[in-house]
Formats: sequence, C-alpha cells, structure tokens
Amino acid sequence: LTPPPRQVLGDPLYGDANWNRLEARTARRPLLHARELRLAHPHSGELLHAVAPAPDDLAAYGARLAGVSPDRFDAWAREATDAVLAEARDSFEYC
Repeated sequence: LTPPPRQVLGDPLYGDANWNRLEARTARRPLLHARELRLAHPHSGELLHAVAPAPDDLAAYGARLAGVSPDRFDAWAREATDAVLAEARDSFEYC
C-alpha cells in the first residue's frame, strides 16, 4: 500500500511518532474513517454507494483541528475532500 498523503493520527505505520505522542491523550485509537465508499457488487456488478458520518470522537477531534464546531465537521470534511477525490472517483474503473 502507498502511504496516504496525510498522516493518520494514532497509526504507528502511517502516523507521525511525535504527533502521536503529543496527542495520545485525546486520540485513543487511529483516527481513520471512510466517509464514503463506492464499489461494485460482486455478483450483480451494481454500483454500491455508502456514506457514513464520522464517529463522535473523530468529529470532535477533527473539528478542533479544522477550527469548526463538531456538528459542522462532516460538512467541512465533505467540502474539503470532494474536490480532491472527484478526479480519482471519476477516473476509477469498476470491475
């Protein structure tokens, strides 16, 4: 796997050791979440699309880093990632 372009807080492989140590009190687990998944159904080939809001602990932590309120974090994350992901999502070929 190619490392993600951003650090994953709490992850010993893809995280930053110094950041993890400093933030260990507020991040008790790797803070990685798939907000949106799209995949082909293995039998029908139908495109499946699932969206899930961030868990409360991730939303609270992410909101603090982003400078938004926790109830605004999902909208902020969607706006921040949609433009970046649009190109990859549109060019991906489902098998």
